[in-house]
Amino acid sequence: MAHFYGGVQGQAGEATRMGSQRSGMRSYIQTWTARIQTSLWHASDGTDCATVTFTGGPSSSDVSSRSISIDDVNMFVKALSCGDPVIDRKWDKVVELIGQIEAEAEERCKRAEEQQDRDRRKAEKEQRRKERARDQWVNSDDGKQVFTAFYEKVEKIVREMRQPDEDGHGLSGPTGWGEAKELAPELEKACAGHLTRYEAREKLWDMATEVNDAIDRNQFVG
Repeated sequence: MAHFYGGVQGQAGEATRMGSQRSGMRSYIQTWTARIQTSLWHASDGTDCATVTFTGGPSSSDVSSRSISIDDVNMFVKALSCGDPVIDRKWDKVVELIGQIEAEAEERCKRAEEQQDRDRRKAEKEQRRKERARDQWVNSDDGKQVFTAFYEKVEKIVREMRQPDEDGHGLSGPTGWGEAKELAPELEKACAGHLTRYEAREKLWDMATEVNDAIDRNQFVG
């Protein structure tokens, strides 16, 4: 015997489903931009629980979700129909608040979108400022000194890895990228905030590539 039972009516008629205490039931209905999801499940304490979720439809995946959960849906429904004036007033308040949200939705959404656009432009402006400051530092004497020092460290790592041992065995092909990128925390610190950890790793990767290319072209004298 089913513990839960549900149905849906559409252009093709009605379809119904059953759910057990173990399986519960889940359903949804949606427009292109909005979806309402419902869930029913049986808790270990013997109560039936429910959740109603409002979220985006298939063409608005960026919409956040809001849910209403009820720990005992049977008692909740019984309370709504028991005639208690306190519960009736609270329910009327819920309906009133939902109406206010709907009435203010268009204007509030417009304001939020405008604020998000201002925040985006502000963030882009700050990013451009940081990039200009980074480029100025990279091309300064201090920046050049730091990169020269780390280039020498990377060169040493790569050359030692490619140096043949006493038996003449060595790595003849390019190598050293992983070892060079381990210097990223040190390079990030030396750059005093002008490079992120990711940018430091990329810079060290480029250095290792350049050193390997130079070795392959026999531009270094041992």
